[in-house]
Amino acid sequence: MIKCRLRRPFEPRLCILLALSLLGFFLSALSLYDHTSIRAGEDHFSFLCALNSAFNCQAVNLSSYSYFFGIPVASYGLFFYFACTLFYLLSLTNFSLSTEATKGVALLLSIFSLIVSAYLWLVSSLFIGFYCLNCVFLYLVNISLFFISLILPGSGVFNSLKRAVSELASGVSSLWQKGESNQLTLSLLFVLITSFILFATLPLLVRKLVVSQKDSKEAPIASFNLKNIDQDLNYFKGSPDARFELVMFSDLECPACARVHQILDSFINQNEIDAFFVFKNYPLDSACNEAIDFDYHMHACRLAQYARCAGEQGKFWQAVEAIYKSDSKNMSQTQMDEFLESLSESNKLNLSELKECLASRRHLSAIINDIKEANSLDIAGTPAVWLNGKVLNNFSPQALKAAFE
Repeated sequence: MIKCRLRRPFEPRLCILLALSLLGFFLSALSLYDHTSIRAGEDHFSFLCALNSAFNCQAVNLSSYSYFFGIPVASYGLFFYFACTLFYLLSLTNFSLSTEATKGVALLLSIFSLIVSAYLWLVSSLFIGFYCLNCVFLYLVNISLFFISLILPGSGVFNSLKRAVSELASGVSSLWQKGESNQLTLSLLFVLITSFILFATLPLLVRKLVVSQKDSKEAPIASFNLKNIDQDLNYFKGSPDARFELVMFSDLECPACARVHQILDSFINQNEIDAFFVFKNYPLDSACNEAIDFDYHMHACRLAQYARCAGEQGKFWQAVEAIYKSDSKNMSQTQMDEFLESLSESNKLNLSELKECLASRRHLSAIINDIKEANSLDIAGTPAVWLNGKVLNNFSPQALKAAFE
């Protein structure tokens, strides 16, 4: 049986910190895999990615906040937890930091992780509107790191922090001013250099893995026969004779759909691309989609019908864009009624005609036809996009530029 008993005297709480750091490293690696997969348009992300409508890592990873200085946030997590792992491993050996300073460094690391966790939580709450379940588990890891650090041997928190800063500064000063290296400075350099190598190489390896999985799949080819498209059945932008035929199956309660819709719309307009963009419905709502056997997007079928009814008055795209910008997934039935009433008024819709359209449910058959077509294509979720019959699942600027060449 392997035991953590390299240091004398043996300190089990350091073993707990080591285990928590390893767990943080694993969750960060899982988050990086999810981020890379989602950004590449793949659907083989981890089981922790989408639990319910509140926890949606697709929306989180498609947001601009998933990067920091152009690098995935999860990569920084790998660097941090790997450095923590190495530090606690060294602390279990004859490390030259005193017990008091070891507690101080552990506190510094855990306090830093709590500050980052609080920042990311606020970003998810205030700006993204969704949470990443992997991230929530990492927040719990960071809270645990802090409380275990508090009960490490040593005096008060401030004394430990002061001692840690003093010993670390002394070691760095010896190396900088005198050119002398001791066990402390060599150990710290080892931690930093090894962690940086991992920080630089592992994201590339993960991306290579995702790309290899993606390339191993045979991309499905679809034929939509849209040359004689009926505006009553599908709403579109552009001409059927355009060079590029773009078909998107979307759920109006889906945050990833909203993001991809905005990306495609902006890219096409900014680059003046000759494209025929067709919008199709695939609500993840059991009320009209028989492929959904659980409660997920509770308003999606209603919103799909509302947008089409607004389309009868020439306001389909205005309705779609307004719904995408709303927080419809978190609305109660009453709140949804109020939202649609407000939306109708802001778009100056004829309310009597709108209510008659919704009551007749005359657009439901078109929505169900879209759903059946999507199911025949075996789509795994929304958004599902085809460009000239080929699946389009990478929406980065570079990938879109290559796809539309």
